Amino acid sequence: FWSFVTVIFRKPVVLLLMAVFMGANFVATIFLTWTPTFLVEKFHFDLAKVALWATAFINLAGAGSPRRRSRLQDYATAETART
Repeated sequence: FWSFVTVIFRKPVVLLLMAVFMGANFVATIFLTWTPTFLVEKFHFDLAKVALWATAFINLAGAGSPRRRSRLQDYATAETART
């Protein structure tokens, strides 16, 4: 166990990635708890609609973002290769 812990704390990039992942999960948790409340209070949705709409947008964004990131990475790599 301790050899695993020393490997993690030896590399600062690992700690940075862990912090970013924790931040992303924190934002997702806030989003998934705030959105249903907003939809009920503002638009008077029932529970079934809230369950669908509160989770649909964040899941669609999560499903679409790898494609956008890969295109951006391809573009950045191509620009770097030209210079």
